[in-house]
Amino acid sequence: MDREVLAELRRRSIAIGSGKGGVGKSTTALNIALLLARRKLRTGLLDLDPLSNMTVILDIPEEQVQAVSSDPQAPGNLGEFVLPYTEGLDIVFPHSGAGVAAKTLLFTRFARQLAERYDVLIYDMPAGINAEENLNFLPAVGSLVLVTNAEPTAHVSAGGYLRSVLDITPDVPVLVWHNRYQPAGESGFDPRSVVANYNRYVDADLRITAEEAARFRDVAFVPPDPALNLLQTHLDPAVTILSKLVEAFSLVLDQIVRGHVASVPAGRRSRDLIAYFVTHNPRIEDPREYVLAMDRFLMGVLETGNRQKLRTMMRTLENLSGDTAGGKVPETHVLSPAQAEAVLNLVTELKDQELHRELVRVLRILDEAVEAIVERSRGFLQQQSFDHSRVVRSAVPRLLRLLAQSCEGLPPFARNAGAIALFLIAADKEFEDGEVRELLRRLVPEKRHRRGAAQRDRYTQILRLLNRDEEYHTLFYQVVRTIFPGITRRISSLNQEFGLGPLLLRDGKGAINAPAYVKLSTHLLHDVVNAGLGVSISATYNAASQAIRKGVDSIVAERRW
Repeated sequence: MDREVLAELRRRSIAIGSGKGGVGKSTTALNIALLLARRKLRTGLLDLDPLSNMTVILDIPEEQVQAVSSDPQAPGNLGEFVLPYTEGLDIVFPHSGAGVAAKTLLFTRFARQLAERYDVLIYDMPAGINAEENLNFLPAVGSLVLVTNAEPTAHVSAGGYLRSVLDITPDVPVLVWHNRYQPAGESGFDPRSVVANYNRYVDADLRITAEEAARFRDVAFVPPDPALNLLQTHLDPAVTILSKLVEAFSLVLDQIVRGHVASVPAGRRSRDLIAYFVTHNPRIEDPREYVLAMDRFLMGVLETGNRQKLRTMMRTLENLSGDTAGGKVPETHVLSPAQAEAVLNLVTELKDQELHRELVRVLRILDEAVEAIVERSRGFLQQQSFDHSRVVRSAVPRLLRLLAQSCEGLPPFARNAGAIALFLIAADKEFEDGEVRELLRRLVPEKRHRRGAAQRDRYTQILRLLNRDEEYHTLFYQVVRTIFPGITRRISSLNQEFGLGPLLLRDGKGAINAPAYVKLSTHLLHDVVNAGLGVSISATYNAASQAIRKGVDSIVAERRW
């Protein structure tokens, strides 16, 4: 491959890689490609991973796939090996049966045509740290998007993958894409620190240097979201609604905790970690023991070098003061005395706050409800296997009443989250209605399984979204107009029963903001009907999809496309 072709491939390409399977590498590659195609960029998605299959993720009919050539020795131009998917996006080399060697030959054979045909090339790379499988593709990579999850083994695998990549192409820019991301880790694990977590477990000669790590940049932090999970075969409105309730109440909890943490005399990063610890360790029994546990957590998060410096500094101060605690070196603390006192005060206040306790309790119940529904799923829009009405009828209204009573002391962001939670509970009850569920079925295309059973036609459903199908959208808005009055009646009923007036959305004149509720209904219906498709456009209005779009924006800016 000559230098001119290599230069063009680098200018147009990004590779999507991962240290291990199961982190969402292929679905990430697909979502990036879909969003780039929507920007009117001619996008080629190269399926180079023999273990992945973009056609399966997209539910493309087998006869369409078989019509595409897979033999690298077969005659024809690039078009014979391409599956056109939608406007602006082609799946290149779509056959999963073709091994890495065959796809390497195809890639080399059509390198020039690839550079000429597409504005952007997305390589879905083989998973793992096998250098041989990546060797033939990496020299033609403009930048690498490394996909990982927020857990230790994924970071160690990601670091090992990066070590192999840097040995082959030491100058490739690396963009880190975090799936299933949580703001901080348990037991000192920091999910942002891929390099530090990897270096902690390997010998010195295998570590990634600070100079190498300086070329890495985080581009996406995508939170967990069952609506984007391809394994969610049973689409139940409760999964989406309860997940959004978790999101709304988590925002309220975060705002309350951060309001208290703001009084701690510390930097922004430290306050973020303190807030994380409090929100993820909500059970407070002995405030002083709680502060010590937080201190140990902060120590674990510190990188090894900083940790050693801190220990040395503290021991020096203790020796100067002559305080050796009866000959024993006291436990090292990250928090200064002033910080520890401030944390103790805020923890004590939260322990005694009824709203905080109720938020923690309801979030636990909602998490358990979502998990139960997903685990017991068996078919698309079948009868619910988990009765979540208990959550709606008891725990959540009590929490909303407390939120309404505390509205004046809450930040505007938290008040809005409470208003959305009220809307979601009303919608949840509306979607339990049999006639409403029948309307939802009309929005979901079906096909016949080879054994004759009806199943969801994901291929048609995704294309409807991508192509903005007029017939589908007409039916969609008819359903919105049908369910909207029922949702608003249920909001009114909840308000009358529990006194939730402060949580009602109002316009500038104080009247009920009907357009806002119409928009909420439209967004929720879209996410409910299209949940589980695995593409971000199917859940446009949730936090995970917004994080994916933000990540693509970062990639586009980085590459100046």
